[in-house]
Amino acid sequence: MSAPISNKNDVNDVIDIFIKYISDKPRDLFRGLNNIFFGNKHLIGRETKAIGKGLKNFSRAADIFSIADLFASMNTIRNHFNKKKSAEDIPMLVSDTANSVAESTAWLSTTGILSLSAYASSWVTSMSGITLMISFSKRSYQSFSKLKEINKKEPENVKQKKKAMFNLVKNISFFAMGVLLFTSGWFGFALNIAALTIVSTSAIISSFATFYLENKKEDDKKNENRIPLEPDRVSAPTDSVASTRA
Repeated sequence: MSAPISNKNDVNDVIDIFIKYISDKPRDLFRGLNNIFFGNKHLIGRETKAIGKGLKNFSRAADIFSIADLFASMNTIRNHFNKKKSAEDIPMLVSDTANSVAESTAWLSTTGILSLSAYASSWVTSMSGITLMISFSKRSYQSFSKLKEINKKEPENVKQKKKAMFNLVKNISFFAMGVLLFTSGWFGFALNIAALTIVSTSAIISSFATFYLENKKEDDKKNENRIPLEPDRVSAPTDSVASTRA
């Protein structure tokens, strides 16, 4: 009798992976959605006041994930100095933490817990933008270097190249998002709503595509390790068995 195989239903479909993406990567999703709604809610007229209020409240809810990022970053810093677990990239960790501080401050301002002047708000926006630029410029460089390495060492590896390309697009999109926020906060330029919508949408799509490919790779490994199910066989009598004679 053959060994039992793993159930085919344990392989994730698109919906399974999307739900897992929302659970594992909420910051990527809601940062992009928040920027889209933040920009486009200004285009809504008085006749759709209820929708405008809903989008405003969504932005307040989406920004709360920055506090979760802040707690995670602070814990990573704590573990690093306690020598419990060394951080791989301290400058990027500091930049990510500063970004979480800026976005958490902005969230406290929108909820009314913290009152900021227009000048202080511009500083917060600038800090959010410049830290995104610093963090994702380095991530973009790392993604580009990885893509070059794959093209050089494994040119036939299409899946790895797709993953690296989507990851590069995601990092560039978040970098562009930082540029828009920084120029708006620091130089007082009008926020380009169309550009913010495009880069935020690009960030969401490429982030999910990268996550999808990573999880499909895990499912492919499960398929490779499957043992094919063979029907049970009943042993037939052999010719070597002697018949009983009277």
